[in-house]
Amino acid sequence: MAQHIYGSNVWRSNDVGRVEEMLKALVLQGDRADSPEEVLAPMDIDAPLAAEMSCEKKSANVSAFNLPDINMLIDGSETETANNTSLSESTNIDQLAGVCVGDTRLELSQARTTSSNSRPSRATTTNSTFREMIREERPWTHAEMKAHRVSFLSNRLIGHEPISTFAGNCEKTLPDWIALLRNATLPNGITSEDPRIIAAFKAVDSVICGQGSKMLRRLANVHLMRLFGSLEAIIETDRETGRIHREPYYRDDHVAMDIYISAQETHSNTNELRLMLRRGRKRFSKRWSDLATASPLFVLVYSDAAESIVYVPLPVRCFIC
Repeated sequence: MAQHIYGSNVWRSNDVGRVEEMLKALVLQGDRADSPEEVLAPMDIDAPLAAEMSCEKKSANVSAFNLPDINMLIDGSETETANNTSLSESTNIDQLAGVCVGDTRLELSQARTTSSNSRPSRATTTNSTFREMIREERPWTHAEMKAHRVSFLSNRLIGHEPISTFAGNCEKTLPDWIALLRNATLPNGITSEDPRIIAAFKAVDSVICGQGSKMLRRLANVHLMRLFGSLEAIIETDRETGRIHREPYYRDDHVAMDIYISAQETHSNTNELRLMLRRGRKRFSKRWSDLATASPLFVLVYSDAAESIVYVPLPVRCFIC
């Protein structure tokens, strides 16, 4: 008679058959409807335990009813059949176990899906966005700071609608500007002693000192620097032709400033007047001329912010106007 050795215990085939019959009897008694034992409904708190017990009960039923015949195990010719039976038994047990825990697996999968859906989505960072982040974190170079400063100042100087601003200022200022040019333009072929030079300086000073609009004063300042340039060219021609004699270290711009001072109505102190005109009015006119660049009309496009650039505090104020 065949014996099955498990550990240190020796089981006979007859013993295994008796155990099988006892298990069948217990299962049949548990499945009877008129069982003397009263089955109580489990409480909610015992639901997981009840489900586990139910799974164990179904597994026991399957193992009890599907146990292979002991004679098949004893007979060596039917060993392969026994192996197949054991495989089908384990498969049935796994299927029932899956049914028992199926609800739990479904709940877990739903919980995972809900948690993954409720999880806030992270913004995708592209290479360009990453480069922008790196660029913001690193300090700016001198060229970048200069470009940013230039962009900021240009937006303040020309405003948001420069074309419409320029057109409106031209329409308002152009008639007075044409009249000023007629009175303050030097003709060709004159000398530095021509009285029309004094008349041109006075016409420009009358506008700069307040007889005109703000835009017309800008144009007058630009025209003042043009008058100085024309007068210095005339003085250079007179010096080359021998009409005037220039002292050593006395340049043409100094002679032009003397002529401009003679056009002023105040002659109390020539040296003080010269200092005021050079550091005040001429300096402001030079700045307006730099802003105008190629054409005097370009000053009409600038906003009021240009006034703060031109008229800065000076060590010596101009009290002429």
